[in-house]
Amino acid sequence: MDQPVLVVDLDGTLIHTDMLHESALKLFRDRPLDTLRIPLWLSRGKAVLKEQLASRTHVDPKTLPYNTALLSWLKGQKSEGRRLVLCTASDRSIADGIARHLDLFDEVMASDGTLNLAGPQKAQALVARFGDKGFDYAGNSEADLAVWAHARQAIVVEAPAGLVQKAAAVSTVSQVFERRPTGPSAWRRVLRVHQWLKNLLLFVPLIAAHDVYNLEAWGALVLAFFSFSLCASSVYIANDLMDLESDRLPPRKRCIIPCMDFSTCGRSAQREKCGTAHRKFILQIAQSRSIKTARKEIRLLLCCAGFCLLRLRRSIGSLFL
Repeated sequence: MDQPVLVVDLDGTLIHTDMLHESALKLFRDRPLDTLRIPLWLSRGKAVLKEQLASRTHVDPKTLPYNTALLSWLKGQKSEGRRLVLCTASDRSIADGIARHLDLFDEVMASDGTLNLAGPQKAQALVARFGDKGFDYAGNSEADLAVWAHARQAIVVEAPAGLVQKAAAVSTVSQVFERRPTGPSAWRRVLRVHQWLKNLLLFVPLIAAHDVYNLEAWGALVLAFFSFSLCASSVYIANDLMDLESDRLPPRKRCIIPCMDFSTCGRSAQREKCGTAHRKFILQIAQSRSIKTARKEIRLLLCCAGFCLLRLRRSIGSLFL
């Protein structure tokens, strides 16, 4: 007997992100003035907002963070002859691009600028298309409960605590993909806590002045330390959000042109390779004929200026290009 069609959600299920958030970030980065129109689009409905964002931004499906465990399982289901359908609340143009890239789905159902295909609307569309209990559904959020209530079986993907039990109350849970563990180490990397060490310099004047028993000064310095550190972390997070697409590329592809930012160049050996490329790039500038003929002090000044300009170019480019 043929298995029923397998319907798969996109945001938070097939990919570890939300395309609405990704599109909004891209719009802010590439066309910042258009972000002022978001309230107007949203007043006309969420489907209109998604359509307008998708029409003004470009998403490269190759750079998206796919759920590799789910993707491998879906490929196994496909190899067994099962029909797969991508059903998402994201705009159709985005869903079609992802489906073409993966070459895995037989059909795509998505928001179209009029209907926001989420929650009850998604459930109604699937029942109309495949019938009640005529499909299995893979989802990840509370909004998917309305769909699971009409599905033959539920596949719960990296859901928050308690959602598996809620899904089991409305459907038969056949498969559970556990949520990726995120502990303090993940937050340390995001906030760049190791960079906070620089702000310990705030305490040097108090110690140098031999005023270590001044509790009022210590209180003010501790507050300043965390204020400075959190401000720096917010800048790192903002930079990460603006550079999402490039940071997801393999380090080898990211560093064809030296980016002068070692923090986005991957880890360990890859970062060391990138650092070597950066140093060679600066060395080529230093050994150019026009600089070699200048005096030593001028050569040093020009090299430092070139280094600073390259750093500045990348910082500005991440915001406006």
